Amino acid sequence: MRKVLDWSGTRSQHHVPLEHACAGCALREDAVPAIAELVDAEVEAVLLALPLGAEILPATRQLAGEMEPGGRLFGARLGLAVTATSSPGLAEQLGDGDDDLVSQLVAADIVLLAGTEPTGRDLADALRSPFSTLVPDLCEPWVLEAIAGQHDVEDLTERCDPVTGGPGHGFVCVDSADGVDIAASGVWRIELASERPFHPERLLALMAHLAPDTTTSRGVFWLANRPDTACGWEATGGTVLVGVAGPWEEAEPVTRLDVIGHGDAGRAPWRHVRRAFERALVTDEELADPASWLGRTDPLALYLGDPADLYRT
Repeated sequence: MRKVLDWSGTRSQHHVPLEHACAGCALREDAVPAIAELVDAEVEAVLLALPLGAEILPATRQLAGEMEPGGRLFGARLGLAVTATSSPGLAEQLGDGDDDLVSQLVAADIVLLAGTEPTGRDLADALRSPFSTLVPDLCEPWVLEAIAGQHDVEDLTERCDPVTGGPGHGFVCVDSADGVDIAASGVWRIELASERPFHPERLLALMAHLAPDTTTSRGVFWLANRPDTACGWEATGGTVLVGVAGPWEEAEPVTRLDVIGHGDAGRAPWRHVRRAFERALVTDEELADPASWLGRTDPLALYLGDPADLYRT
């Protein structure tokens, strides 16, 4: 169902049958024509509310394309992308593996955060973009800021790319030791990085130790048996997603995970994560003979596909 509201109430409401239930199809087949009607009617601003779980980047990329010459929204301008959540319960959502929430926090230009629960506040701060604005009071005039701003699709594409993306905004750090930043709430963050690749069998065996259910991590890695392939890593609530990000091209291969955790900071859980990271890397001796990796059974082929797919068009 598509509903259009203005300050006076419901402007229109329609049940629109769609060929597919995905958010991208709904945006293309229904939302864009509805926005085009409003643009033609010279409505000053349109706030598009995406379905829960919808990713920001595909939506803003499609809208930006429609605003190019010849597009159905030509003449319109793309304001800032906004996501809303609450600090109470945010840790539980992440613990339940809500990767949609992580994606929205990473991609949003403005993060509306209801509530003042310290752990949730620090987790939102650690995950959101360094270029985003955190609005802790929903009564603030965030709508005016969103309308006046300009969303940068190219910048968001780089931030969402595992190869070019970096760590989030961060939080107010009260302790920094052993390469770990720790907030007063107990939220902590550590960046694990190496020029060496992961060993495919050991990576698979150690995934649960690399991504405990009280952590959220994002990054990029390479494998000794796939030297040309940049692989993306996302883990939330103990659920790990890996995939092929593309070739390294001009970038130097690197294995890098930005890990954010909460709870039990006094027992230093990051030490177990760091130990698993180091164990999963290939040793210098294993890396010294590249030919030894050729023709070996690939335990990650189920998740990453055939290495030859990287060169197919």
